[in-house]
Amino acid sequence: MLVPNLNGSSAFDIFEQLLELPADKMMHNVNSFEGIDSSVIEEVKSLIQAHLLNKRDMFLSSLISQSAKSALGYDELLHLSGVVIEGFELTALLGEGGQGVVYKAIRCDGKFDQTVAVKLLYPAFNMPKEAIAISVEAQSLAKLNHGSIARVFTIGQHHDYCYMIMDFINGESLDTFFANYALTLDDMLELFFKILSALAHAHDQGIVHADIKPSNILVDMDKRPVLLDFGISKHLVDMPAILAPEVQGFTPNFSSPEQRNGEAVGVSSDVYSAAKMLNTLMLKRFSDAELRVRLLSLVFKQAYLEDVKVRTPDVESLQNMLISAMHFQVPKEINISLVDKLKCIVYRYKYLLVSFVLTLPVLFTVLNVLSTKNAELAQQKNENDKAIDYLERLFEAHENNGEFFDILNSSTESGHLETVSEDEEQVYSKLFSEHVFTNHGGKIREPIALKVVGKGNHVSDLAFKVTGPGYVSNEGYYRHTFTQVGIHTVTIEAQKHGLGYDKLVLRFVIRDGHGLPIQFKDVPATHPHYNNIHYLAMRGVVIGRPDKGDGGRIFQPQQVAKQAEALSILFLSAHQKGVITLTKTSHHFHNLRLVNDKGDIEDFTWANAYLVYGNKAGFMPYPEQFDPKKPVSKEWLAMIVSQLLELYDPDGVDSFSHYGFSDSTEFNSDQSLRYGQLCAFYQLCDVHGSQFQPKRAMTRGEVANIGAKILQMTMHANASVN
Repeated sequence: MLVPNLNGSSAFDIFEQLLELPADKMMHNVNSFEGIDSSVIEEVKSLIQAHLLNKRDMFLSSLISQSAKSALGYDELLHLSGVVIEGFELTALLGEGGQGVVYKAIRCDGKFDQTVAVKLLYPAFNMPKEAIAISVEAQSLAKLNHGSIARVFTIGQHHDYCYMIMDFINGESLDTFFANYALTLDDMLELFFKILSALAHAHDQGIVHADIKPSNILVDMDKRPVLLDFGISKHLVDMPAILAPEVQGFTPNFSSPEQRNGEAVGVSSDVYSAAKMLNTLMLKRFSDAELRVRLLSLVFKQAYLEDVKVRTPDVESLQNMLISAMHFQVPKEINISLVDKLKCIVYRYKYLLVSFVLTLPVLFTVLNVLSTKNAELAQQKNENDKAIDYLERLFEAHENNGEFFDILNSSTESGHLETVSEDEEQVYSKLFSEHVFTNHGGKIREPIALKVVGKGNHVSDLAFKVTGPGYVSNEGYYRHTFTQVGIHTVTIEAQKHGLGYDKLVLRFVIRDGHGLPIQFKDVPATHPHYNNIHYLAMRGVVIGRPDKGDGGRIFQPQQVAKQAEALSILFLSAHQKGVITLTKTSHHFHNLRLVNDKGDIEDFTWANAYLVYGNKAGFMPYPEQFDPKKPVSKEWLAMIVSQLLELYDPDGVDSFSHYGFSDSTEFNSDQSLRYGQLCAFYQLCDVHGSQFQPKRAMTRGEVANIGAKILQMTMHANASVN
């Protein structure tokens, strides 16, 4: 039964809800909408009548069209594989539509390799001037020169069929692409802007697409969207209003009101269709509970208002409004609540606010010095000099990644960091999820939602005792938002049906992106990798181990690194640099839970994200064979680093200078030798004399040094590494 929704009060909103019902029930259910003006109800009834008449005409038109096609032999268009047209052999049928068919074709004249798409039109039953139609489309496309619009090469006639040869796009439709890939909101918006840029280019050439929908946009292997099918772009306005949508050529789902009514279309019609399509795709993936999504959705909705007079007029205006919303600047055309306006202000100026709060103690000190009465001039000058020296050392060290944190920690105000709990043992229970591990990274004011209750356990059957901040939700997630940097330990105990407790200890390393919540007691300033180890710690890449002596942290830089921790340092460094994008994964490799020589279970499930990414990128074809406890050889490390370099700087990788190692025969293969040469070229792996020493085990300090260098690399592959 239809449940009336009065959020939208227009006749078209009510009509859209009634479309969910069978056709013979629509008119009967109009009266179920209470509190609606009678004039709106009458307009809804008119829409229903037009819809029922249109359905009848569409069915009759489709029946006649299919019969005509069969009678005239147009089915032969579906069996043209092997036919040669202008030196191109048709190899595969890509699709069939109301106007014709599209084939994939390859050049067969021996001049050069080329793959194209060939579009052939039916001798159209509803549009007898098909030659003019395809000529209009070709002329429209010939005017366009944009990387996200398919090009047209030539047109002609094959027997009774007009054809057009154009770009072949090896990709998938926009909605299929979004369904198959876990894109971030920024990734999705990047694609949106490329689509809008292509549409704006067409409008600048006086061309309206008039059929914007996901199936008319293909995303190729390089994640480049390409706009297709300008087949109705020029002759749509000449069609009579009585034609059904599929006869006119457009798709009703995203078409504008003027297009559905058979009226002339313009730039605003394309803006309507594009905005409605993009908003639909965005809200399928992201909830409007997120402020930025909510702002973007309001911008899109402004662009597909029913009234063309108040609708966003052109693509450029839509792009500008989207950019404003992305930066939490509210366009004047949309209305939001006072709470959302305040949130936008906080997001826009959060860095300024944080800087202001951090500088308040220094400002207070300076004002206090200046307001001191009857101070001796020499003493006042001495105090000023000390303050200036402190600030200079502070910011100079911050820029050079030097002693910044030592300076802060020597201050009397450095005791705000939370002491690490000594109870850091890993407890593996029957109730808690096997995907939960002890160490977690995060930032202040970043909501934590961590699944702690495993499959097969219902939260309603459990009683929880949480020692530390946060709580366990009804969905089995530990939730909290930390407001202080430092290392926070949370213990969760669960009781099931009144029987015994299972215990889980979680440790969160919370940072603000500026301060260092960790000091390593065993990495002195004289250590060769001191700066780079602390450089990674400041970014939350390394957290070390707890020292049972006094609750501090140690890094153990001289200890041989294991493959799991090496992957963690290298992949997180590359993620911070933007070379790769790591996302959460529910995939679980059984080889990441091992029993050590003491009979205890060691859990490496935190490495899931790295193995899943490496497997997709081709780094690790057999992640289930990965041995997290295996020591890292220099040859293995060079392989991982080189594959990251190929993502980061492919041009530099292809042009690197070959190094002649005197121990080159110790490499397992020529490919491994090349990896070693790449690392030497980028100055990431040290060369001892003329030897690479591929079989030598790497220490934790050396791996951290390489991870930091990846973070510090400039945009030029041949520049010196800091």
